Amino acid sequence: MLRNEIGGVRLMIDKEKYGFDGTKILLRKLRAYQRDKSQDPRITYGDMCDELGISRDYSRIVESFFPHSNDVSNEKFGCIFTTLLVNSDTNLPGDGYFEWHFPGVKDEGRRMEKWIEQFNRLTNGDIDWDKVDDSEFK
Repeated sequence: MLRNEIGGVRLMIDKEKYGFDGTKILLRKLRAYQRDKSQDPRITYGDMCDELGISRDYSRIVESFFPHSNDVSNEKFGCIFTTLLVNSDTNLPGDGYFEWHFPGVKDEGRRMEKWIEQFNRLTNGDIDWDKVDDSEFK
């Protein structure tokens, strides 16, 4: 369970459940993109909360739902799934993404290189996401 306090209200959420459900959403986005390159594989933190059926108050912590999925995707495919989670105003991940996955990288240009590298690994077609079973991330 993830405990978080937002606006003075203590919230509890099963981050494993939402991490797996969120991973299925990311896989669905990748599969749609592979079939139709006009589809944007990214999803905003707020839209992810909407799709998960949880309050947008969680958008600031949604990255923390995915440690297992990120470990599996990195080990099996050499990429970080939450690369597809972005802020609505920038269409880029927030600082938490970079602090979580690239803690030693502080230079903004180098951060962008790291993100683009991960984004390309996810979307370049080397991985057939239709053949990846969702249950691999359970």
